[in-house]
Amino acid sequence: MTTENRRTSFKPHAFLAAFGLALAFFASPANAGNIPLLSSATLTTGADDQSLAVARDGTGNLYAVGYSSAGTQGKNIWVSRWNESSLTVISSMTFNGTGNGPDYAEGVALDVSGNVYVTGVSSVTGAGLSMWLGKFTNSLVFVSSITYPIPIVVNALMPVGIVVAPGGNLFTVNSSTGTGAGKITLAQFTPALGFVS
Repeated sequence: MTTENRRTSFKPHAFLAAFGLALAFFASPANAGNIPLLSSATLTTGADDQSLAVARDGTGNLYAVGYSSAGTQGKNIWVSRWNESSLTVISSMTFNGTGNGPDYAEGVALDVSGNVYVTGVSSVTGAGLSMWLGKFTNSLVFVSSITYPIPIVVNALMPVGIVVAPGGNLFTVNSSTGTGAGKITLAQFTPALGFVS
């Protein structure tokens, strides 16, 4: 695992094409053509890595999620905790589903207690790709996870997101296959990852 820190100014599309797992802070754009980059960091773990979402807690930690292809198990869910001021990795972990197929995280949210909730897709033995929801402490100690048998759109841009409501329940959204066209699925879960509706 290697990290790289940068301070520069560049056009945003050049950055997006250049890095796999990366975090970046941008200043408010003075114009649409050149957005000044305040700082960035790149983490290299495997040949095919992607960061897909980031959230910030109230103490200056950033939580980035996506997938990593490090190791021999293909794409695995990747969750990391970064220091906001130095953009250094504090901790990082991967999660491989029971089906040992493609697994990836696409949404992250934190509750008022600092618990980290991650949603995405996991390959489940006997069920194929299913919606995945995981819970971690703020130091990324795994608490629990569930899979929900929503048939997932394969090889499609999947709008997956998660939000923690003021009462503590979680709401997730993702694309699912239906009869014919894809559908958007909104689901509600308790903080203990129990399905509500």
